[in-house]
Amino acid sequence: MLNRHKAIGGYMGKRLSAVRLFILILFSAGINHPLSAQKLQETTILEGRVIDAQTNEGVSYATLMTVRTGEGTITDENGRFALKITRSTGRIKLSCVGYKTDTVPYRKGGTTPFVIKLKPKIQQLQEIVIKPAKKRYKNKGNPAVELIEKVIAHKKDNHQGNWQYLENTKYEKIIFGLSNYTSKFRPDNTPKSFHFLFNHTDTSSMKGKKLLPLYIQEKLSDNYFSKSPAHEKEVIKATKTVDYGKYFSMEGISVYLKNIYETIDLYDNNISFLTNQFVSPIANAAPTFYKYFIMDTVKLDNISCVRLYFSPRNKTDMLFQGDLYITLDSCYAVRQADFSVNRDINLNWVKEANINLTYSKNKKNEWLLESDHVGIDFGLPKTELGVYGQRTTTYNNYQTDTPRDEAFYKKPAVETDSIALHSENYWAANRPQPLSISEAGIYTMIDSLKQVPTFKRSMDLVYLLLYGYKSVGPFAIGSLYNFVGYNPVEGYRVQFGGKTTSQFNEHVYLSGYGAYGFHDKTWKYSFTGAIGMDSKSIFRFPANYLKISYQYDAKTPGNEMSLSQSYNFIAALVWGNYNKFFYNRIFQAEYLHEFKSHFSYTAGFQYVRETPRGMLYFNHSDYSLQTNDKAYLPIAELYGKLRYAPHEKFYQEQLSRFTMPTSYPIFELEYRIGNKAFGNSYNYQKIRLSAFKRFKLSVLGYSDVALEGGKLFGTVSYPLLFIHPATQNYLFDDTKYNLINFLEFVSDRYASLSIDHNFNGFFLNKIPLLKKLNWREAVTCKVLYGDIGSRNNPAYNDQLFRFPENSDGSAATHKLGRTPYVEVSAGIGNILRIFRIDFVKRLTYLNNPDISDFGIRASMKMDF
Repeated sequence: MLNRHKAIGGYMGKRLSAVRLFILILFSAGINHPLSAQKLQETTILEGRVIDAQTNEGVSYATLMTVRTGEGTITDENGRFALKITRSTGRIKLSCVGYKTDTVPYRKGGTTPFVIKLKPKIQQLQEIVIKPAKKRYKNKGNPAVELIEKVIAHKKDNHQGNWQYLENTKYEKIIFGLSNYTSKFRPDNTPKSFHFLFNHTDTSSMKGKKLLPLYIQEKLSDNYFSKSPAHEKEVIKATKTVDYGKYFSMEGISVYLKNIYETIDLYDNNISFLTNQFVSPIANAAPTFYKYFIMDTVKLDNISCVRLYFSPRNKTDMLFQGDLYITLDSCYAVRQADFSVNRDINLNWVKEANINLTYSKNKKNEWLLESDHVGIDFGLPKTELGVYGQRTTTYNNYQTDTPRDEAFYKKPAVETDSIALHSENYWAANRPQPLSISEAGIYTMIDSLKQVPTFKRSMDLVYLLLYGYKSVGPFAIGSLYNFVGYNPVEGYRVQFGGKTTSQFNEHVYLSGYGAYGFHDKTWKYSFTGAIGMDSKSIFRFPANYLKISYQYDAKTPGNEMSLSQSYNFIAALVWGNYNKFFYNRIFQAEYLHEFKSHFSYTAGFQYVRETPRGMLYFNHSDYSLQTNDKAYLPIAELYGKLRYAPHEKFYQEQLSRFTMPTSYPIFELEYRIGNKAFGNSYNYQKIRLSAFKRFKLSVLGYSDVALEGGKLFGTVSYPLLFIHPATQNYLFDDTKYNLINFLEFVSDRYASLSIDHNFNGFFLNKIPLLKKLNWREAVTCKVLYGDIGSRNNPAYNDQLFRFPENSDGSAATHKLGRTPYVEVSAGIGNILRIFRIDFVKRLTYLNNPDISDFGIRASMKMDF
């Protein structure tokens, strides 16, 4: 299976999901421990609820304003509010349509929760009897639909992607913080040592709720676009972000947040939002998915617009709801858009999401995106505490008629560390809007937080849970998750090791481990060293380093050339016969060079001394003798790899990367040559080509498709054939065949196809009882074609090792015939928002001995 495919599933997928929760864990850890003593400044936070004096129901969108200072806010849909006030005492004025205006006093003393009752206005009205006629919604003859069809017809004139040239300056700000913290975190019930945190409370970002900002990221860039020939280029002029120190890659977190907060292009047919695809309300087929209603005519900056309300026809589909403001001119452009997601959507970890887009007209009467704001309240439903994140982007200095030559776009944008070293005066002069007091204080607050011993201990714990390593100065000890393991040949196994961190050296990386098996009574070990080949850090993209490794360890067939296989208790949950191993001594030297275009090449040399153990033997004549005609097999190969992954996004942890799926394909080409001249037992060549792509299908979910093929030229014994990747674990693995035994199939030429489609609950969400569970359906199909020529088949060539057999003499290893191997599965995912259960069925080669044609497999995956 494709290596890129592997990066998004299985164990790596879990690691990436853990990073997804990093911010929530980090913020919680930072709050729950005492901080160094700091003086608490005078501050008053009013929080509570405005209710109807007669019904005791919450009053939505009531206005609260201090009488003297004019500070204010509005209540949320449940009547709750939170307001930070600089004066410690005074009166606050409350008003709302349909209620009597009132004022109430507030007092000094930190956070003061209270309930305010508003009296409704009593008006005498004559009795009116209204009998509305039920009218079915129709597109035909609907003026709202006729209007949206005109907007769709003019998309080509208003879509920025249709202009030949486009340039702008972009300022982007991302903020994360604790949201709606009320009863748990208050100055009057927390130690004085961290009261200073509450001085940074923000009540303006979230309507009616409190926000404690704890992360901020700013970026200023120039952007260039050409339609034909197609080019895009971003020149980053300045960046600024808080730094939580050695524990996490802030660059990786920045990439991950960018993946969540993708740029929203209203004029695209599908909008990527929280890694899912939503149908745009002005998509070509939008009237099929949305209902539209003309509400009124308004003026925005003296521009007459129609306010058009839209809502999903089916509330469970990945669709938006909100308002579009359409210009009343010949352009039929969107002047402003305010929309959100419906709460009935099967969307995880999101309590509320709001999007605002504004467009402005230049001197050429072209409508250009002026700003976009995305605010998301993350957390579990029916819980108060959450994590609120918002991204605000402002665009200016537009140019739509400036051609650039090819050399300009092809010349790489120079990015140096200086982009993060601009003075505050520079930022003050270039920010479209100044930071609020709460936002500006995040930088200094986090610098102080990093010096607190309890915070450091918390970060050590978070790092240990996410990655399995404990930091000790410039070193990290671990991995916790591989400390104890089991397999039938080694028995119980203990492993202990460590690695260097960036504190040791930004240009050098060292790692290693030692392991001991209590059944085979044998020590195993590994050592890896890497050194950067240029002036930048070895841990930053694009990589350019030389790596040398030496390892002696046990490997299952199909993984015998790998340096990355690990053993733990989860890996020990296996079915069927599991007693075939290779003990390998592997020396590897390779050079990796990446480019900013995400093209890379690898060149290397690998020497393996492969020794059979368990029920594996190197026998030329009679496998049932259970003897080895050769103690070990020497394998020496030169190899080269080419990889192209345009616009790839990943989180990098030292030399390891956890890929974030995008809609762009990934291609890999690998070539290996083995020759007796440099120590091999055979002369041969191997070539392998693979491709992976995620296809997003809007409301129907997405499909992960992997294609792979390979061919061997030469004559070799079975350890050097293509051993098709299998797993006998009870955990579902989308990168391997879940019902193939280890070493069951080998080939000297093959082609494979894997399709894993996730419907994102498209069907289950429409079933009345099941939709409350938020389950998601998935189907998988894996097809493998392969064959072995007579010169590589020991049945026709007695110079080769015999294929392995089971203890009863039946064949354990087989060739594929004209019939492909096929396995399919149907799964239910998002169980408790984490688990997926697959029912896997093997459709071919059912007569092979000791196989299972059906299995139930489990996996863990966290998605939005």
